Amino acid sequence: MLLDVLAKVDALFWPCRFAGDEARQAVAELRAEYRELGLVWRVGGDAAARQAGLRELDALAAAGRLIVTRTPGRQSVFVRLPAAVDTELRRQVCLADYDAALGLLGWLGSEIDAGHGLGHGGRTWVRETRLAGVEYGGPDCGRILGAQAECMLPLLVRGLADSNADSLGRVWYALEPAGEPLAAEMIEADRHPARLEPDAGARRGYLATMDWALARLEGLRARNAREIGPVPMPAGV
Repeated sequence: MLLDVLAKVDALFWPCRFAGDEARQAVAELRAEYRELGLVWRVGGDAAARQAGLRELDALAAAGRLIVTRTPGRQSVFVRLPAAVDTELRRQVCLADYDAALGLLGWLGSEIDAGHGLGHGGRTWVRETRLAGVEYGGPDCGRILGAQAECMLPLLVRGLADSNADSLGRVWYALEPAGEPLAAEMIEADRHPARLEPDAGARRGYLATMDWALARLEGLRARNAREIGPVPMPAGV
């Protein structure tokens, strides 16, 4: 279950390469909800199954393995992983953890300081290819950019960095205010965190859940139909 929580949170903060305004707005709404409450976790089934599911959540919370939030008047339960559990699970499935990802945060800050970013929406954004040192269409470009996005996830989830994309699906990254002082401290750090040997079964399960969650996000409808979501990056840059 904990790996499912990690995969679904990571899917929520994975850089959105799809162009639909309504889906982008829906993702923005869920991200804002996560910041306030956590990831919505629906416990289904009949009354007995639901009670069993809630007891499992409470047991994980009591053991310090999960943070569970309930809100008055809502049946939904919200969950998030404690920092230590997040680190443990990321290492288990061969993902960069928070400490390792800080090096990439420093590299992002150094690219901004060097004037290699683009001003948009009140912030400075760095193109993913600039950060990774590759060109679109180049050898192994897709794999390298995917690995970089994985390394960015702890920063995106914790609100230290943000991502945006243009209508062609090309991703840019920016520092959030909370990430700026940390980036300044990490300028000289390694921008490509070391990888560990994964638990193969755990990684397969993580990836399967994440693929399912990403596909679901692309089909979501926004709660507020009047909003169009984050303004995409300009495609002609």
